[in-house]
Amino acid sequence: MDYWISDISNYSGYRYRALTETIRDAILSEELKPSTKLFAHREMTWWVRVIIGTVAKAYKLLADWGLVSARRG
Repeated sequence: MDYWISDISNYSGYRYRALTETIRDAILSEELKPSTKLFAHREMTWWVRVIIGTVAKAYKLLADWGLVSARRG
C-alpha cells in the first residue's frame, strides 16, 4: 500500500490551501495514481505539521471538486 506525503514548505498563505493545491497538482500531473492513499487526517497532520482542521478542510475541498473520495477504514 503506497502513501503520498505533501510538501507545503514552499507555499505561503493559508496552509489548507497549500495542502489542497499540492494534492490537486499531484493528481493532475499523475504523480498521485488512483491507487495511492492519502494519510488519515491525524496522520497527515503529523507529516505536514498542521492542525487537524487544516487537513479536514483540504480533504473536503478535494472531495467537493471530485478529486478524492473518502472511505472509513
